[in-house]
Amino acid sequence: MSRRSLRTGEGESVTSRLPGQEATSRSRWEMEAASSLCSRLCYCGNVVKKHTSWTVSHPGRRFQVCARRNGCTFWEWADP
Repeated sequence: MSRRSLRTGEGESVTSRLPGQEATSRSRWEMEAASSLCSRLCYCGNVVKKHTSWTVSHPGRRFQVCARRNGCTFWEWADP
């Protein structure tokens, strides 16, 4: 049985403990980044954000960009 606690607000953290293990605490951002093993990092080291194009030339096509507003110039198609 695992135990988790979640605090809301900026800098949310999750504390989890499995039987026989010490409790660990990570920020929500760290947990989300770690949960996706295929996460791609942009040039400034952040996990990229996925969007869907709705242009006439590329309707429904997925692409990835830096998640920071006015972040680095990272951009790529996220085709399977």
